[in-house]
Amino acid sequence: MPKSAHAGAPPADLAGVRILDFSPTIGALATSALADMGAEVIHVGRPPRGSRLEPVGRNKRSIAVDLKSDAGRDIAHELASRADVVVEGFRPGVAERLGIDAPSLRALNPSLVYCSLSGYGQDGPYARWAGHDLNYQGVAGSVAFDVERRPEMPSGPWSDRTAGFLLQIAVLRGLFAREYHGVAEDYDVALVDATATVPLDQQYGVAGVGRMPTGAMSGSSLPKTEMIRGDYCWYAMYRCADDEWISIACLEPQFWARLCHAIGRSEWIPAQFDMEQQEEMRAELAALFDTKRRDLWLAELIGADLPVAPVHRIDQVAADPHLSHRQSFVCTRLPGGQPMLQVGLPMRSHHDIDIWRSMTVVGMDTIEVLAELGRSDADIASLLATGVAESVTFPGAPDTTKGTADHG
Repeated sequence: MPKSAHAGAPPADLAGVRILDFSPTIGALATSALADMGAEVIHVGRPPRGSRLEPVGRNKRSIAVDLKSDAGRDIAHELASRADVVVEGFRPGVAERLGIDAPSLRALNPSLVYCSLSGYGQDGPYARWAGHDLNYQGVAGSVAFDVERRPEMPSGPWSDRTAGFLLQIAVLRGLFAREYHGVAEDYDVALVDATATVPLDQQYGVAGVGRMPTGAMSGSSLPKTEMIRGDYCWYAMYRCADDEWISIACLEPQFWARLCHAIGRSEWIPAQFDMEQQEEMRAELAALFDTKRRDLWLAELIGADLPVAPVHRIDQVAADPHLSHRQSFVCTRLPGGQPMLQVGLPMRSHHDIDIWRSMTVVGMDTIEVLAELGRSDADIASLLATGVAESVTFPGAPDTTKGTADHG
């Protein structure tokens, strides 16, 4: 149980909050941080084959339960009935099959905050795709392209990291909404949304005037692992016949075996981690992917439930059908009428507000805010005259964005 650092210390920030965590490593990183803040976190995992250390188990308790069994499901339901928050990290549809989806658990505990973490989110054309960090970065446009228009391996698992931070925010947002508004909400956090909306050097741009966010999350001082360096042929990007790129991230042996079967090279299966064979296999894969257009490869390999995805250049990101469906980018208009593409809110809730203003200029609401504080017209005039306050008019036409934002 969470305890204060020393006798007489005030309660930890999240003392008294109970979190039931069904998520794998990425979600577990977030719930570990919440546990550090004082939350009581119980991680529910599958029964292990022998003892296994959980590197993201700090400050948590852990229970191994077979959720596919009736008895295991009953235990999960009993735990959920006593929890404040549930976090799950399955692909869409799995929680429902296991009987731990939001409607099932909220029938037992109406005040439950429910947070789902997945690669592509709970809806959209890619929702049920398998994936890994490389796939999400490729779709989100955070992979850098060199001067020869070849994508470079990312410097780190930025999708995992950013989604973990956003999951923490979703949990805290849900607790706040329940406390102050009496609303128990569901939150949908997707790794691809996190990557598309929180790059390190993201910029807004006015279409035709500015520019869309420029890609490549970078700046990590950590040494790259063999996988991140691109040493393995099964965690890499390949050019297709139409000069578009595809990422494959067959980290798990079952995915690698499935890929080998799909391309008719079953003899490669034992060589997944054999460094002496990587370059030969990479060359053959490169030649193979160059024989078909990217859309044909995606259709074939996604159909085999493999973690593959398109690698977008930054000018292609906003047009991606999944990101459009997820409203990862929203189109607003400046007061002068110019369109502006902005990043959307990277976590979903039924209570998200509409965009009512595209941007501000410092001081454009000074008079209105001072009036709300009860200042008289004379007081406001004096504050403006003496330079204590300043009122600025937005350049161009009045801001007419309210209620007119297009989600795209």
